[in-house]
Amino acid sequence: MKIWLIFDPRRALIGLAAFLLVLALLIHFVLLGTDKYNWLDGDFGRTEQVDVVVPVMPAQGMQTAPGPMAPGAATDAQPMQQAPGMAASPAPAPAVAPSDAVQ
Repeated sequence: MKIWLIFDPRRALIGLAAFLLVLALLIHFVLLGTDKYNWLDGDFGRTEQVDVVVPVMPAQGMQTAPGPMAPGAATDAQPMQQAPGMAASPAPAPAVAPSDAVQ
């Protein structure tokens, strides 16, 4: 490929990197200049107010009402409903007995 005999590869790559940097900055500043895509000052296209619900965990040592997992709970107890938008917590990892451990 004789193109690299005409152009110096170092200067061409530096020029390409500088052009791409200027292009990226130009695109970002154009987007910041719009109301819809301004992520610094904009309200992200929302006009309604959003309420955030944070579940509160009981303090350590407090008694809680017996649930389906409590000892002595009735077998026909209904499982607790999960709050909307909350991800299910993963199951705890099983304990490994010393005899099962890799030596």
